[in-house]
Amino acid sequence: MDETAEGSSNRRSKRDKRPKTEIHPPANTYHYKKDPNSVYVEEEAEVYHNPPLPSNVGDGVPTNQLRGIPPPPDVPRSILPKSGHCRWTFEEATRVLNADFSVSQKLDVADEIFFYRMMERDDVTVISTGLFSKPGFKRTAALDPELWNSKYIGEILHREYHHKIRRFDIVDVEGRSKCVERDAMLSMTAMDYDQYVQKRERVLQGLDTEKAFRYVDHDNITKSFDVETTVLYIIDLDVTTMLPALYTNFKESVRLPGVLPGGAHCMMSAVCNDARPFMGPNLYVSPIIS
Repeated sequence: MDETAEGSSNRRSKRDKRPKTEIHPPANTYHYKKDPNSVYVEEEAEVYHNPPLPSNVGDGVPTNQLRGIPPPPDVPRSILPKSGHCRWTFEEATRVLNADFSVSQKLDVADEIFFYRMMERDDVTVISTGLFSKPGFKRTAALDPELWNSKYIGEILHREYHHKIRRFDIVDVEGRSKCVERDAMLSMTAMDYDQYVQKRERVLQGLDTEKAFRYVDHDNITKSFDVETTVLYIIDLDVTTMLPALYTNFKESVRLPGVLPGGAHCMMSAVCNDARPFMGPNLYVSPIIS
């Protein structure tokens, strides 16, 4: 082989050692099964509308291959029960179903079954009223007003700190009042919270001119705020363990106990009490807003 040929061969050999750019074939298009339903059917939707699971971490289905779901089925007024013991209304625009059980002391089976079936649907929001007995209702007790108030909670929990209290401040924005939530939650004893509620009520009624409220937080730091412009909202207070008397009264007063955690219509009824995750009920407490 002459020198020229040998040099050309060496150059080709060096070029061959350079890293090669890999060319991946385009991802296969995912073909969905045809949905035979003209409306959304929860029990079958995953068969026709769920995209495939990614085979590699970081992969996914392109946006243009995600398939939309069909519209939800109608809730025609003709299917609303007409027992006369519950007033049903359905708002098509918001898909909110209102069930007013307060119109009667009696619970009709048709209303109860329809209520449970609508709660199972994820395309309908169910709002119910009247599921707790009023004084004079037969068969069940009524919520005891001597228990369901901030004074009783303060007396029972006393110096127990609660760390999930949302704070809202009423501020002036361009001449209009606006309620703005602060980022951090407050920690306060139940007794201090009751005193705050009572002081805010007196200030709003013009019975107290001193608007500043002072308390000591869990870090033993004294803090203060204006009760007229600050609204404190207790969330996630565990009634079952912290306020057992309220929980007992709650269970005795509910007219459909099967909907409670662990009730006859709850899947947790098949699990023993010690193995159940906590599902409430939780208590949320707010003072008079204005």
